[in-house]
Amino acid sequence: TTLWCAREVFLGWPLSGEVDITMPREALGTNSLIFHWRTITHPYQMTLQNSTDPSNPPLPPSDRRSHLQDCVRDLVPAVARITTSTKSDRVVLFSDIHAGCHDGVCGYVEFEEKFRRYSALRHDRDAALQILAKQPRWLNGDALVSHYLVAHPLFGPSHDADQGLLGLVISEVCQYVRNFLTCADGSCAHCARKVS
Repeated sequence: TTLWCAREVFLGWPLSGEVDITMPREALGTNSLIFHWRTITHPYQMTLQNSTDPSNPPLPPSDRRSHLQDCVRDLVPAVARITTSTKSDRVVLFSDIHAGCHDGVCGYVEFEEKFRRYSALRHDRDAALQILAKQPRWLNGDALVSHYLVAHPLFGPSHDADQGLLGLVISEVCQYVRNFLTCADGSCAHCARKVS
């Protein structure tokens, strides 16, 4: 059984600084469970980077066709239990599983070129995304924030699409929510990067 660590934080709104996050607060809702899931574990990264270092083994070949799908099947009921226990009305997912560019906005793109080499991993990711898309009351937080930055530019289109800026805005949003879920323990490290 995978343990997903949840913590409740309430620091109030609005954020300090010059970034206006009125949209994320309103779109995310005041009673959402914000779920930050880094799917690219160290073995997964070693696979994408074609590592042959025995001290940093890649994902076993037998896991590559269904690793993320298996993780999603474990995650969804666990997140549902936490959603119920925190009395959250929706789940807003921020994740590197939201990869590539769609409708003029980009999700996580660091390893996109490498996914082309591993069709099994790419197909597994696509299938896992389909499972997530079918979950009622789950929102793609990455797309939400990206669309907001397109509609309300901070520094202009060429800078607002920067992955670093997107990560900083999402990090700020995640700091000021009431219910936040992420992997912060070795027991969930099979499915999530725990040091992110």
